[in-house]
Amino acid sequence: MPSDPTPDIVATFGQAEPAADASDVFLELARIATARGQIPLKGTVWSCAIPDPEGRPIPRWLFTINATDADVAGVPPFCLSVEWYGWPAGLLHPAAGGILAAASEANLAQLLADLGDYADRVEADPELDQLARDVADAIEGS
Repeated sequence: MPSDPTPDIVATFGQAEPAADASDVFLELARIATARGQIPLKGTVWSCAIPDPEGRPIPRWLFTINATDADVAGVPPFCLSVEWYGWPAGLLHPAAGGILAAASEANLAQLLADLGDYADRVEADPELDQLARDVADAIEGS
């Protein structure tokens, strides 16, 4: 039995892809945090929810950045947890990359497209995302 079963699990299920462009995800999230006036993130746990485009009450994407030096809510230090409609979809690190789902709708290309569109909208109107703020505040409060 291998000492680290993770590569075998990923290879078996084939539902994840290396997130070599993790820095692009962090940059888009930084755009959103800056537009909201929620920087610096250092020493905090920060969440951002991208609302469902059809208005469903669960966010399409939920991001939690742990910018502390301790595990918080299952997110390792200096990492980003990604959820897609409430399902775990990835764990990213700004320098080391990470792993992200590779499903037909939950994948790196779709995530970056949704993040870029959402960041553009938030920069244009920082108050636009009240639902996303409410969800993120609820998560941070738990």
